[in-house]
Amino acid sequence: MYIKLKMKRSYLIIGALILIAVVGVAIFRLKGKSTTTSPKQTQEQTQESTVSVGKRLTAKPAYDLALKEAKKYDPDGYLVDMYSISSSYKKTYANGTSESWYLIFHSAAKKQYRVTMDGGKFTSVTDISGTKTIEIPSGWLDSDQAAKIGADKCAGAPENSYFYSINTKTDNKSFTWAVSCEVNGKRQTTYLDAFSGKVE
Repeated sequence: MYIKLKMKRSYLIIGALILIAVVGVAIFRLKGKSTTTSPKQTQEQTQESTVSVGKRLTAKPAYDLALKEAKKYDPDGYLVDMYSISSSYKKTYANGTSESWYLIFHSAAKKQYRVTMDGGKFTSVTDISGTKTIEIPSGWLDSDQAAKIGADKCAGAPENSYFYSINTKTDNKSFTWAVSCEVNGKRQTTYLDAFSGKVE
């Protein structure tokens, strides 16, 4: 009798342990399903965050990265124009940074082509039509410096209303930074020498 009771207790203990193990496995599987993200979901989330946030660059780092790609496309290419791009998902900021830049290069062979920088990375090279041929020499002020100089006219301007561009003046001998923004619905622009920073 004692032996039978002992065996029953053993069976009950074993049964309880098995039940606990089964429940534990079921809970673990449910948690795994609720927290696991499919590769497709991960890719979609990554793409969304890249578009909505992006990496901001001032003009010089954008130029340094773009120049490498421009030289791969055409070793003789040189910079003739550069400007920031703003849209619903590509933003330009008061501190001279932008999530997107267009850089225009010229060469005798390729004529003109545009290097696009988005989110701090090179995205494309595109042949375009254009007439600018004067090279913008090195040593120009970066866009964050230009933004500080042009800040007075842009006081109170909302983010993403800014625009920065560097190019040749009509005399084809001097070079200008344009710092533009929108204040109370009106476009305000400060022009300054691209090298000295003197307001024109």
